[in-house]
Amino acid sequence: MKMKGTPAVHGYYMPAEWEPHSQCWIGWPERPDNWRDNAVPAQQVFTKVASAISKFEPVTVCASANQWANARSQLPENVRVIEMSLNDSWFRDTGPTFVVGKSASCSGTPEPKVAGIDWNFNSWGGIDDGCYRDWSHDLLVAEKILAIEKLPRFQHSMILEGGSIHVDGEGTCLTTEECLLNKNRNPHLTKEQIEDQLKAYLGVTKIIWLPRGLYGDDDTNGHIDNMCCFVKPGVVLLSWTDDETDPQYERAVEAVSVLSNTTDAKGRKLEIIKLHVPGPLYMTEKEAAGLFQEECEAKPRLAGTRLAASYVNFYIANGAIIAPQFGDQKWDDEAVRVLSKAFPNHETTQEQSWNHEAYLLFPVHLDGTLLDNAKTMKAKKEFFSTSDVLQIFRQLCAGLKHMHTLDPPYAHNDIKPGNVLITHRKGQSPLAILMDFGSARPARRQIRSRTEALQLQEWASEHCSAPFRAPELWDCPSQADIDERTDVWSLGCTLYAILYGMSPFEYALGESGGSLQLAIVNVQIKWPAGPNPPYPDALHQFITWMLQPQAAVRPRIDDILIHVDKLISKFSN
Repeated sequence: MKMKGTPAVHGYYMPAEWEPHSQCWIGWPERPDNWRDNAVPAQQVFTKVASAISKFEPVTVCASANQWANARSQLPENVRVIEMSLNDSWFRDTGPTFVVGKSASCSGTPEPKVAGIDWNFNSWGGIDDGCYRDWSHDLLVAEKILAIEKLPRFQHSMILEGGSIHVDGEGTCLTTEECLLNKNRNPHLTKEQIEDQLKAYLGVTKIIWLPRGLYGDDDTNGHIDNMCCFVKPGVVLLSWTDDETDPQYERAVEAVSVLSNTTDAKGRKLEIIKLHVPGPLYMTEKEAAGLFQEECEAKPRLAGTRLAASYVNFYIANGAIIAPQFGDQKWDDEAVRVLSKAFPNHETTQEQSWNHEAYLLFPVHLDGTLLDNAKTMKAKKEFFSTSDVLQIFRQLCAGLKHMHTLDPPYAHNDIKPGNVLITHRKGQSPLAILMDFGSARPARRQIRSRTEALQLQEWASEHCSAPFRAPELWDCPSQADIDERTDVWSLGCTLYAILYGMSPFEYALGESGGSLQLAIVNVQIKWPAGPNPPYPDALHQFITWMLQPQAAVRPRIDDILIHVDKLISKFSN
């Protein structure tokens, strides 16, 4: 649906990258004049990246008709692969800029919660300066994605790539003069006119202009996403070098001068975190020789060219940071330290590769899963304190609320102690992070036949851990409305497991003739025996409230958060 007017008029604004995502879109690389060795090394790395992201949020990969089967064979089953014509794979630049609604439209009627901006695109510079001469397929990428997702589309004639802007979600936009004021983008627009368009389409009120982007980022003419980004409102990461002989040093000093002498849209002074670039990297003879450049239409790639290597251009998934590594151990390790500190609530696991294009997930949570901790404590006959139980559980509920309040709502579908990472903190309750989003999918499904019911049960048997699976996923009626409250059942089971180290129905697996399915469907909860239970009865009642056999009467996540806050207040002392 093509929209009239600007996003801001309709109550939309561009959210920060750390806000929850309903999914990630990725383009599949193939062109041999941009990707060496027929894009085979790039495809291997893109597969790693897509697989890593899919553990935390749904992923869709778009591949051309010639490459669809190849992409499908390399990518895991939980990654959706669809056919789409592309000129190249950089969806951050060619895909839509998603905006979210904060109010009704100017007419007072409700608007969809998510829409997209379809900017103009000219291959980062047009016929003379662009990366390739034909970008006709790339021009349609944003429109196609929005059509697939059935989202409103705001079309704009201004040439702009997604990597040239970065926002804090609170009214501030970062960009560079080198890119947006370049004569090969919008020579007919003044700086002030470009600012006006950014404000009208992104819903921001202040633009911070850095003079230049990263040294060597000639393809994009200095995109901001390689140079500087927000990690939270009022705090930025900046590509830095201590080497005064490095051409990047002058650019970084310029940026520090601008950032130190400005405020954001809320009037806050900016905190600058310096993230050192890796040592200079250059295209090798082997890499250049792997490019098909005879009669090619792409920009030539020459051996000895310095590569625009930066750790700032990372991806924030739902609970994870995916960032580049470059085989420079000193600065790769430093990037791990800086990013881990900047994003303490994001789960991370490292991937090693010698390809310059490689990515990794950084390790932060070193104390194992909630399951590991529960088993250890059970063996020692130890228990979490009531306060720690409630704080851990509240963190899980807060994370799940992000998924349940998306439009459409998403269900995690596999909440269990093994999918909760724990970090113990001195003097504080443990930090808990919900992970593994490989089973996540839209929560609301209408079942209208026995065939559909059996298909749902079969899917659940493969993706939802049995001791934590809701009754309606064991025995689904032929007429049923399934929603996100399947997760609420799993939450109740998980809270029991935090207390006692196992699901409330897992005992059935050890009984002669016992049936886990019957125990769950009939809600046969087995409470530990003993005259002195370690936890107050209010927690048992809380669990029972969530374990309602009829999904329609189960509480929703907002109700659970209200109740857990009341319990925290009650038992805080």
